[in-house]
Amino acid sequence: MDLARSGVTANTISPGCTRTKMFEGTLKTMGDVRGWPDDLDEREKAFMDLGLFACTSARYGRSEEIGTLVAFLASPLAGFVNGANYRIDGGQVQSVN
Repeated sequence: MDLARSGVTANTISPGCTRTKMFEGTLKTMGDVRGWPDDLDEREKAFMDLGLFACTSARYGRSEEIGTLVAFLASPLAGFVNGANYRIDGGQVQSVN
C-alpha cells in the first residue's frame, strides 16, 4: 500500500526444473556414467525417464523462457499486474493456484 500510485508492482516467479548450464553438466556426467547418447536433448529425456522430476511438458524449462516472463513483468505492459505468483514449471506441479 505504501507504493500505491507509484507504478511499482510486486509479483513473484516460481520456476520449476530448469535446464541451466549447471544442470547440463550433471546431464553430461550422469550420461557418461549411464551410457546415454551424447546429445544433451536425448540425455535430458533419459533423465526425465528416471521419474525424479517429471513434468507435463516432457522437458525442462529454459532460462530464456523464465527471462521472458521476468522481462514482461518488469515492462510497462504488466503495469496492471500486481500481487501475483507466476509458476513457470511446465506442469511439474499439477494444480492451479
